[in-house]
Amino acid sequence: MSLQENKDEFITIFENISNIETLKKCILFSSIFVLIFECLKDFIIDRPLGLYCVDSSQMKEGRIVYEENDNYKQNVKALDKNPFPASVRWFQDKGDLTERDVEIISKAKNRRNVFVHEPLNILGQSVSQEDVMLLSNMAAIYKKLDSMWINNVEDATGNCSDPKSIKPEDCYSLSSALLQIVKNIAIDNEEECSRWMDQIKAVLEKIIIGK
Repeated sequence: MSLQENKDEFITIFENISNIETLKKCILFSSIFVLIFECLKDFIIDRPLGLYCVDSSQMKEGRIVYEENDNYKQNVKALDKNPFPASVRWFQDKGDLTERDVEIISKAKNRRNVFVHEPLNILGQSVSQEDVMLLSNMAAIYKKLDSMWINNVEDATGNCSDPKSIKPEDCYSLSSALLQIVKNIAIDNEEECSRWMDQIKAVLEKIIIGK
């Protein structure tokens, strides 16, 4: 790279960190990116762990703690010694994650590491469309897995008078809905953010107030 090219790059970095709004957007986006990745990672690890280790679980300080048993080790841990790639493979083998989903998760993991371990370098950069797409895809994968788990494992429609009237994709947890909100905050989509907030408010009012 020539000296002039270096100079141009330094000017761009300086302009980005000198603009408060650009800096705020970068900090917000990188924080939400890491948050969504960690939530997706926890979901992927915790669901098969809870499924196979429910009989070896116990309450500690108000939290359910699962102890890995032989059933879990044979069905999940045997796929990889690291619980995250092992669990990704478990979901993929069951057809719940596509090859493209796995590629997205891998790319998201690499970008998450950059955001966490090189924060000052990131602050000098603008939010790229590639990262925006990666963030959106992560949130979509979370919602897909969440809906699948509710429909096929937790059976959310079991107490519904007409379960056939409910689309599988319309069943999702509060956590999934909240991630859709923060995702849209990160990509500055106020309209979609408001739509998700209205849905959450409607559900909470029905549960708490009985509307």
